Formats: sequence, structure tokens, C-alpha cells
Amino acid sequence: VAVSRVPTPAPWAEDPNFSGPLSPPAGMVLLTMISRVHDGLLLAASMQETEQSNRNFQEYHNQAKQLFRKLGDHSPNRCSLQAGTMTFHYLISQGICYLTLCEANYSKKLAFSFLEELQTEFWELYGKKISSVSRPYAFIEFDIYIQKLKKSYLDTWSKRHLSSINTELQDVQKIMVTNIEEVLQRGENLSGSPRLTTAVEPRISVAEQDSC
Repeated sequence: VAVSRVPTPAPWAEDPNFSGPLSPPAGMVLLTMISRVHDGLLLAASMQETEQSNRNFQEYHNQAKQLFRKLGDHSPNRCSLQAGTMTFHYLISQGICYLTLCEANYSKKLAFSFLEELQTEFWELYGKKISSVSRPYAFIEFDIYIQKLKKSYLDTWSKRHLSSINTELQDVQKIMVTNIEEVLQRGENLSGSPRLTTAVEPRISVAEQDSC
């Protein structure tokens, strides 16, 4: 039986009464879904069970499933898609798409770090089984790990050392950014075509990076 590692929780996530120097989380990871790219089969999913996440949740859930059907071999490996007050971020690796929905003010760097950790653990546990499954949510038990990992990301100040733990994470300033409605309304798969806008965020100072 595969056993996933338990992420080290931040103080904020570990103790709801924590009153140390760390600030409350800026934004949240609300929805996480994992799918197989070639057919869009959903493999695992998890949502943040808060009153806030219930707002338009079904709409976001449907948009995510539609997006999975738009992905293909020529889709960008990393992309951020604006969806009103929320933003979808996804990472594609070895034919699997890892997608998360965050509040728009949540750090993009943290979002992709979260997806990188998710990808590493999921592939280690299920990589050899993915091609053979045919039923949706075949690995739904992975929700346990997703929930624990999300808690470890609630406190963004605990990730001040982000640059050192993400040495292999490509520059988030170069990740394609577009609007999900524009993508879903087009009758073609999502690709890295020039019609999609690559948003280059302004460079930030070292002091500002600490709060990202």
C-alpha cells in the first residue's frame, strides 16, 4: 500500500490559536484537481471546505472540467487563467495536469510551488498505474495528502525561503497568463499560440519577494 509523506505544517496551520509574528494567509488554495491530459479523465480532486469556497463553486468546477478537455500535446506546460476574483493555475507533467484554483491575491510563486510538490508526490505514488485506470477519481484517496499540503501553504510567511526550495521552478514571470472565458469560448484546444497573452509581471525587490 502506497503511503504518502506528510508535509510539515506551518505554525498557522498547525495551531488555529497561534499568535506568533507570522501574518494570516493572503489568499487560499480553494480547489485542486488532477486529470489525464489525453482524455481529460479526472484522477483526484479536493476542495477547501469553507463558506467562501462555496461561492460560485459549481461554476469553477465546471470551468476546470471544460479546461481539461481543451488541453493537448501542444498546450503550455504551465499557465495561469484569470476567472473573475479567482485564478486557475495548472502544471502539466508526464501527461498529467495538476490544477488549482486560488483567490486572485494568492502568490503565483506559491501556487506553482504547491503544484510542483503535488506532482512529485502523485507521480511517485501512482505513476505506474495512471495509464491503466478507466474510472473517474480512481485515486480519490490522494485527497488526504492534498488537504495536508494545502494546510502547509496557508501561511505564506512560512515560505520566506521559497527561492531555496524552488531552484528548479521556472520563473513565474514567464508563465503564460490568459482569461479562462476566452479559452473556453474558442472551439480549439489550448495551445501556446500568440493569441494568448504572456503577462510579464513587474520585477519586484528582495523585500517584496519575501511577501510573495
